[in-house]
Amino acid sequence: MGMVDFAFGLTTIVAIFAIVDPFTCLPFFLFATDGMTPQEKRNIVTKATFVALITLGVFALFGQGIFAVFGFTIPAFKVAGGILLFAVAFEMLHGMRPRTKLTQTEHDEAPERESVGIVPLGIPLLAGPGAITTVMIFMARPDADPLDKMFVIPRTGSRSASGSPARSPLDGSWASCWRRSQFNS
Repeated sequence: MGMVDFAFGLTTIVAIFAIVDPFTCLPFFLFATDGMTPQEKRNIVTKATFVALITLGVFALFGQGIFAVFGFTIPAFKVAGGILLFAVAFEMLHGMRPRTKLTQTEHDEAPERESVGIVPLGIPLLAGPGAITTVMIFMARPDADPLDKMFVIPRTGSRSASGSPARSPLDGSWASCWRRSQFNS
């Protein structure tokens, strides 16, 4: 175990950010949250980011074992994820009524409104097959020092990168910047 390889860390962070590509979720987010209050939108962003973080963390740590138990291969996983993304896109393309557009009776069942933060925003749009595969590949690299692999699992500490106390579990991440830019206008 030696010094931290910052080149590996930078490569990992850039690759995961490029695969997750949070900005491509913006059109769906705007479509799915149309008519919601800014607080409801913040809750959905927080929930989606937290779900993606947990999903990627679990697959980074236990993904190889999970795949081995169920007999999955990475190519088969990509195909299944592609089919799921196609189904969501097909629904949006044909203008079908999304589950977030509720009548007044359905509005009383408000917890279901925020489920869009889990599926499809959290999984598969943020933590989709590409992101899961990427974290599994980086964690499985035999040439990477175990200390270097800390870059693969997103940091969820109680302090932001600046050292100030965190206001949410997402401070210092792309999601907190996105939330601030979207809701502080």
